[in-house]
Amino acid sequence: MVALHAELAEADRAQRLLLASEQAARLHAERMRARLTFLSGGGALLSASLDRAEILRHLDELLVPGHAERADIWLTDHAGRLLPPPAARAPADPPGRRPPRHRRGPHRPAAARRRRRPGRPRRLTLPLTARNTVHGVLDLVRAADFDPDDVAMLTEFAGRAAVAFDNAQRYERERHTAETLQRAMLTDLPTGSGVRLAARYLPATRGMNVGGDWYDAFTRPDGSLLTVVGDVTGHGLRAAVMMGQLRHALRAYGMSQDSPGELLTRLHVFLRHTEPGLCATAVIAHHRPGSPEVTWATAGHLPPLLRGADGEIRALRQRGGAMLGLPMDQTVRDHRLLLAPGSALLLYTDGLVERRREDVARHRPARHGPRLLRTARAATPRPAPRTS
Repeated sequence: MVALHAELAEADRAQRLLLASEQAARLHAERMRARLTFLSGGGALLSASLDRAEILRHLDELLVPGHAERADIWLTDHAGRLLPPPAARAPADPPGRRPPRHRRGPHRPAAARRRRRPGRPRRLTLPLTARNTVHGVLDLVRAADFDPDDVAMLTEFAGRAAVAFDNAQRYERERHTAETLQRAMLTDLPTGSGVRLAARYLPATRGMNVGGDWYDAFTRPDGSLLTVVGDVTGHGLRAAVMMGQLRHALRAYGMSQDSPGELLTRLHVFLRHTEPGLCATAVIAHHRPGSPEVTWATAGHLPPLLRGADGEIRALRQRGGAMLGLPMDQTVRDHRLLLAPGSALLLYTDGLVERRREDVARHRPARHGPRLLRTARAATPRPAPRTS
């Protein structure tokens, strides 16, 4: 009987050990799965943004309070110097709990500091390094210890955050270059042609929407005026460079006596042979001083808007040519209209009427006419006050 009880006790002890081992393994697997889920979801959220401020906000939301009580991100500037972190978010004290009277430093109370076990850090500092470039430092502080699994997970997460910051920095640099190049190519409007010109250029505040839209206005040797508004497909630096080439090519072609339709036809051939696969749209208007007639032509562009002297707004929907640069031969036709005194002609790009997840072709430009004309009038310089 004694031997039987001993065997049963040993079997019970072995069973308890197996159960405890199974529970520990299951708990470890759940923790590892939670860490992998955090890395996968957090990395995808960070990589989806190209705005450094938004990435900082996501980092704070992902790390505090789930993995740290405080997260400070020190980013580097263009000279490689660390910038002070923005105000970090720390968890609020629970209701009914009195805040500690004495604090040693901005992160932890003195009592919590005294409970620290030797050799187990509660502060973890990780470099944000991507493509052999240090983009900053991630400083994490919490009351509990960072075990080796936490350190491995947070180190991997810091690497993914560094890649997100690197992508945002490259994007900001390209966007700034494209916008600077585009603004440098925009022209000053001529005066003394018998009409008053006004232009407004507003770059997109977010997204890769810089580089495609452009306008130009210049006087020919015979004194007539050419105005053009165009849009190059695509965005970024390549679109800005191509916009500059089209602008210079059109200025060179415009010195001849060609009509707007003939200029667009030559521009179509130029784009096909210069940048195959890249397309553009444009509308050109030609006006002679002293004459009410305006000759215009369009290629794949939204129709111009005409506001008559009586205030009525209508879209000029005469048939135009296809987009410039398409793999096809085309000849763009000219159209004529009479611009009576007091009327206005508006040339614009689709950025003023398009909406996200909507087809631009379904919009009715005449419906947006009053708003677009208000935008154009806002860009018109006010006359200088008279002096005696």
